[in-house]
Amino acid sequence: MTFLLPFFLLSIGMADAGDAALTFGPPTKNGIWRETPTVIVCASAPVKSERVQRAVDFWKILGYNIGEVIDAEVGDFSCERDIVLFGDILIDVMNYTNNSDGHLGTTTTWADKATSEIFKAKIEIMPGWGDAERIMEHELGHALGWRDYNQLGHLMHEEWPKGGHNIKGLKK
Repeated sequence: MTFLLPFFLLSIGMADAGDAALTFGPPTKNGIWRETPTVIVCASAPVKSERVQRAVDFWKILGYNIGEVIDAEVGDFSCERDIVLFGDILIDVMNYTNNSDGHLGTTTTWADKATSEIFKAKIEIMPGWGDAERIMEHELGHALGWRDYNQLGHLMHEEWPKGGHNIKGLKK
């Protein structure tokens, strides 16, 4: 028995320094939409609107209000100028120069600091990853206000290989 205690204490500190810290407690949000957002898929986005629609339907089943998914025309003002309009979730290709940490997708939300109301969001997906399992669902989760939740197998885990289909705490 005295051998097991030191072994246990030694083994709990053996996580890789590059691993994301585990999240404790329930998943948390940093904002909410009060208006129903429209999802705009830029022509340059590495994902088809049908795939985005499946991700939107996933969140709708969990109780979230999300409007229609629209394919932007080539040369669309918002997509070309990188301007997200109020009430939109814009989906586009990831800018490599902004991806120094190697993420497969990133989401930026704009919210009122006083009320936490989200009024627009932009999802950027790395080329070649738009159809990957869970990427769109995860990034839409961020666009809806959810933070990363680092529990092995959870949809909102920040590291794609460690994520999964667990939706604990995400139902509205």
